[in-house]
Formats: sequence, structure tokens, C-alpha cells
Amino acid sequence: MIYKVFPKRFISEEKRSVEDPDIVKRLRQTFRESAMKQQQLADILGCSRSYIGNLMSGRALLSGRVMKMLLEQGYDIHWILSGKSETETITTLRNKLEAVKELLYEAIGKGEQKHFKQ
Repeated sequence: MIYKVFPKRFISEEKRSVEDPDIVKRLRQTFRESAMKQQQLADILGCSRSYIGNLMSGRALLSGRVMKMLLEQGYDIHWILSGKSETETITTLRNKLEAVKELLYEAIGKGEQKHFKQ
């Protein structure tokens, strides 16, 4: 057994995680809020119960097919992956757009505002 040759400090005793821990945390929260058992989620998403268990523990990567199925089931994939909801992102972008419009209005002058669509 090769691993015995290495000093103990080189052997990690932590669980290995292949998925980003923040994504795993948000996945767990999403699945917990759905109040479904792992087998029910697996049936809905078209995958195995063990894959769902591995996702929830971070031992498996979230596949594109499962992301698509989650989206089709109404889950907020953008939030699961980034921690920001689509609504939050859209609101932020709208606020930035309004700020840019105001700067443009000030730079051009109030008399020229009628040329901009509101």
C-alpha cells in the first residue's frame, strides 16, 4: 500500500468535494425547501437516487442535463450557481441603466432629453 509510505501530514482526512461548496450548500437548501425525498427528486430529474445523494454531499458535479431539468421544474439555476437570483440581477442591471441614463441626461442637457426613449 503506497499511501503508508507518505507521512500522515500529506494525507488529507477531509472529505473530498468535487463541486463548489457554495453550490452544494445552495443545492441542499433548494432540495430541502422542496420537502421531497431523494428518490422523488431523482425520479423528477431523471437520475439515480445515489447521484442526488452525491450532489448533496459534493461528491458529484451538477451536470448540464440536471441543470436543465431543474430549470424546467422551476428551480432558480442562476441562484444555485451564483448565489444571486435572476430577479436580483435584473433589478441591479435596471438600476445601473437608470443611473447611466441620468448621467447622459445631465451631460447632454435637459433640452435634448426628448430624444431618449423612457
